[in-house]
Amino acid sequence: MHQDGSIMLARSNRMVRQQFLNTQFMGQAFSLMFLGATVILTGCSQTTTSDIASSASVTSPALEQQAMDATKELQPKPKEILHQDTLQGYATKEYLFSAASGQHVKINLQTDNLSNYFNVAPVEEGNSAIFIGSLRGTTFEQTFTESGDYKVLVYLMRNAARRDEKATFQLSIRLSGQLPPQGPKPLAKAVMHPSWDADGDGINDCEKDGSCDHTVDYTKPKP
Repeated sequence: MHQDGSIMLARSNRMVRQQFLNTQFMGQAFSLMFLGATVILTGCSQTTTSDIASSASVTSPALEQQAMDATKELQPKPKEILHQDTLQGYATKEYLFSAASGQHVKINLQTDNLSNYFNVAPVEEGNSAIFIGSLRGTTFEQTFTESGDYKVLVYLMRNAARRDEKATFQLSIRLSGQLPPQGPKPLAKAVMHPSWDADGDGINDCEKDGSCDHTVDYTKPKP
């Protein structure tokens, strides 16, 4: 009987020990499961943050493009004024324009008469012409450093006017708010010496008597 009791006690102790081990194993397994869930949740959080950053990087260029477009809209657009007209003999045509400081102006004359030119001068009386077409051609281009009002005088040279010739022309005045790539230029000065313009109308006297000679330097005093 004593021996049977010892055997039963030993079996009971083994069962208690096994239950204890099972309990520890389940606790460890639960801890591992809990840690795994934490890792999974942490991984999800990182993925979400990465997705948000990726989304922001995709929309950033679009926002930059919108900003660039808005800047372009604020920049002044070039303005071009066209005048199509005719003149005959000693008749002249006069057109006005205003230029702001820093504004670039380009004037071009297209005509069917080689004796047809234009001058550019301030509107205020007493100021000399800043461009004389008979000496410099049919295109004027300048960046103005001061604001002011100007007139464009279209005419026929004396040799054509006295023959009562006719000219059909197109005058283009283009004003741009942006400076040219090479930077601003100083305002052009009159190239004709005042001694060649006795009446001060901005037209060389030689054009009125038909004696203009392109070999003569009209920037020097009249001999």
